[in-house]
Amino acid sequence: METIHGDTPGASTPADLKQLATLRARFALLGHELRVVTKSDSMFYEVHRWGQSRHCSTIHDLEGFLAQLTGAKHGLRS
Repeated sequence: METIHGDTPGASTPADLKQLATLRARFALLGHELRVVTKSDSMFYEVHRWGQSRHCSTIHDLEGFLAQLTGAKHGLRS
């Protein structure tokens, strides 16, 4: 299972796992797939749709991209 710690992938708490699962579900409702990618010693997030992808380093970046997709103001949770 992919896990996150704070703003970056790594060790996790139940709240971190819930936040990642919530983001994954919200992207899925928009037709996007959220993946946690491990390459060498680094981990990051990728959001995929229709053969295109968006690289995000932190949960904050994911939330910002989701806000762009939905037209919501960044930082506001629905």
